[in-house]
Amino acid sequence: MENVLNVLNHIMLQMKSLALKDIAVLVQICFYIIGATIAILTYRSAKKGLLNTVNTEYQKRVMDHLESLSEKLYSEFKPESKESHAFEFNLGEELEDTLRAHNKQCRSLKSKKTKEDFVIYAIEETKLETSLYKLTMELISSPFLPDHIAEYVAKYLLLRYEKLGTIIDDCYEELIVPELLKCEPINDILHYKSKFMDTVSSRLSITEYSPAKVELEVHEIRSMIKQYLKSFNPLP
Repeated sequence: MENVLNVLNHIMLQMKSLALKDIAVLVQICFYIIGATIAILTYRSAKKGLLNTVNTEYQKRVMDHLESLSEKLYSEFKPESKESHAFEFNLGEELEDTLRAHNKQCRSLKSKKTKEDFVIYAIEETKLETSLYKLTMELISSPFLPDHIAEYVAKYLLLRYEKLGTIIDDCYEELIVPELLKCEPINDILHYKSKFMDTVSSRLSITEYSPAKVELEVHEIRSMIKQYLKSFNPLP
């Protein structure tokens, strides 16, 4: 009987020992699980915070670029702006420069008694054309403008640039080039300047890119920008 009791006690001690080992293993496993969970949650929180910071900064850049675009588009119609009336004044200046260069060439060739090197000068782009093309290229490659706004405005500006250039070139070919081909100095520059500018303005006025219609389109684009910016407003 005593031997049986001894065996039972030994078995009970072994069972208690195994239970304690199992508990220790379970505690260790739980510790690792909790530690890993905390690490994952900490990483996700840090990542979320970093992404929120980056996203906020990106949104700020987007709003800044939209504001800049809005101001650039409307500057043409602000009386106090340097871009105001750039088309009217600069077109006349470009023609005057071209005709003066032509006159200088004619006098030089006459003194040399030869016309072998006679050149028909082309009129340079106006400041308006240059600014339209430059802004179009900026919009096409800008990473801080919404695609639908950038694509819409770039397409409109490019079409306006092309139409304006075509009208100016056509008027130059019809009104000025025949006079240049006479290989004689043009004395009444102001007359040709006035006639050229009036013809360009008249042809432009019957297109969708007349100054009045362009201003209306600019207002539409600015309204589009305004609606987009409202999406960043947390208040209703």
